[in-house]
Amino acid sequence: MSGEENLLYTIGHSNHSAESFLEVLRRYGITTVVDIRSRARSRTEPQFNHERIGPVLIEAGFNYRFIDYHQDHFGLFHTEIHDRSEEEYYDNTLGGFPKENELYSDNLPRSRSLRQLEPAVRDPFYERIMGRPWFQDGVQKLLEMIRAGERVALLCQCKEPEMCHGRNLVARYVQRVEPDLPIGYIQYDGELLGT
Repeated sequence: MSGEENLLYTIGHSNHSAESFLEVLRRYGITTVVDIRSRARSRTEPQFNHERIGPVLIEAGFNYRFIDYHQDHFGLFHTEIHDRSEEEYYDNTLGGFPKENELYSDNLPRSRSLRQLEPAVRDPFYERIMGRPWFQDGVQKLLEMIRAGERVALLCQCKEPEMCHGRNLVARYVQRVEPDLPIGYIQYDGELLGT
């Protein structure tokens, strides 16, 4: 699988070096990295903290973006795309741990990675996120980038796409609204996950 037909990819940084990560992005002709981590930091891989990886990506010729949402005092949400986050914390529209407390009504462990949870717990949680207007609006912003000609990689931290919220949450919803859009899931070794 060459991946030439794909316009959207998922990729986890895992313990890659910044250089090897850039090589994989170039291999698939990716132009834009959309950071979908709820918190764009890593305790074990600081080279992927947003304040470090952002400049590396930009210097290498990639766009580095977030899709954030904000609620105003009327409770209405506004979604925006920006190139960098100046803040450590932000409301990432496509993140796996949104700040909306109502989503955690089943006592889901907010501090523990959802990939460690059984699909019977994780998948209904993801379904709740998919039903939120701000998530749906964030996906529409993502699709606008793709329609404008950008080849997008969704960045999270997972080593393998099978465990990644980029695949299990974001890409799954994208396939519902754009079933003909080819999506490539990049594994740790740089190869695409077989379909």
